Amino acid sequence: MTGLLLRKTNDTLTDSEWTHLLGLQSHLEGFKTQNTKNNDGLTTWQTIELMSKAISSYSHSKEPIRNIQAVVARTLINAHTLTTPALDPLGLCLSPLTAQLNHSCTPNTHIIFCGRSLRLRSLGPLPPDAELTISYIDTTNSTSTRQHEFQTRYFFTCRCPFCIQTLTNGFHDPAPNITFSSLSSRAQQLQAEACASTSWSQGAPLLDEALTILEPYPPDRQPYAAILHTAVINAIGRRDWQVALSRALFAHFRIEPVQYPLNWHPVRVIRNLVLLRLILQYLDAAAVPGSEEQRHMCGWAVEWPIIVMALWRAVREGSAKSHGVDTDLTEELRVMGEGMIRASGYTGDLTFKQVGSMLAIETGRVDKSEIDMQWRRLETCAENKYKMLSLPPYGEHVHDMADRSSGQ
Repeated sequence: MTGLLLRKTNDTLTDSEWTHLLGLQSHLEGFKTQNTKNNDGLTTWQTIELMSKAISSYSHSKEPIRNIQAVVARTLINAHTLTTPALDPLGLCLSPLTAQLNHSCTPNTHIIFCGRSLRLRSLGPLPPDAELTISYIDTTNSTSTRQHEFQTRYFFTCRCPFCIQTLTNGFHDPAPNITFSSLSSRAQQLQAEACASTSWSQGAPLLDEALTILEPYPPDRQPYAAILHTAVINAIGRRDWQVALSRALFAHFRIEPVQYPLNWHPVRVIRNLVLLRLILQYLDAAAVPGSEEQRHMCGWAVEWPIIVMALWRAVREGSAKSHGVDTDLTEELRVMGEGMIRASGYTGDLTFKQVGSMLAIETGRVDKSEIDMQWRRLETCAENKYKMLSLPPYGEHVHDMADRSSGQ
């Protein structure tokens, strides 16, 4: 935002760019009438006032303060979250063109950043003249949570088919339940405390407690899935590869296919990449004599080379659709694949296509039925490992649609 005003002050922002920016919705009056305070104890409007004064002072802009407030408000309403190809947040990106895209809880496109470029990629075939939509929020949240976020952050009510039918992850939302709301709030509080902890070890028991609190409910129902993801990151931070892998596999088999049915959805592709890295890290740790991972290796009755190569190929093929074939992610996968091939004894410089071909050849030596069997074995082993964490076992998490709609 400061950069925009500096460019305006230095006459490096064209009149056309400024006009497009001013054409975006600001919802100033909506911000002014909001009384809800954020975590810092300020309302959003109070934050806008403080930011506008700071930006005006730093940029030496001659714009009236009310105009700067409008620019700040437009940015908050219309900016996209700037991310790495791995979807890690970096900051904000304001594009007047893509800011005009409407929201849908079942969007047909998504935004990917590659260096300084913003790319709009489809999530499936697009009929001629179809309206392009994106998701403004996390669509895995319940309808009531989504609507609250729409109204408080974007000042509209979503009337997409999922919201009209009160659907989340393809299932009807359960009836309002005071018990679940109370447990959910407590679990999210524990998650926040864990994230604010000064060490990974301090946060671990808080996340364990949060997951245990929510054990009677389906794992794809938020906030369980979000807390589990935080717990995976926590275990990685503690270098507890056994726990991290068990939890990541639980999410892989039981949560992500429900929340993201499209197997090349960008979130699912990146989660698979994280899982692949985690497996490789676990195998490296298990190669150390006397390590905790080596002691537990006997519990994984799978052929890890088959799992690793099949997962790498799934990420490579999925990322080509979700991200494109010329991104930083492409290069990371090439290097990763080359490393796996070199580990098997091959030497020489390899292109991305050669890496993909060789890994395809390697996995092609194994029948698809054998690959499928290894994945089923991995799922069974992961279930047993997850039970050993003293957390809810797989079976207790699986609810049918009747359970969901009856408020279980």
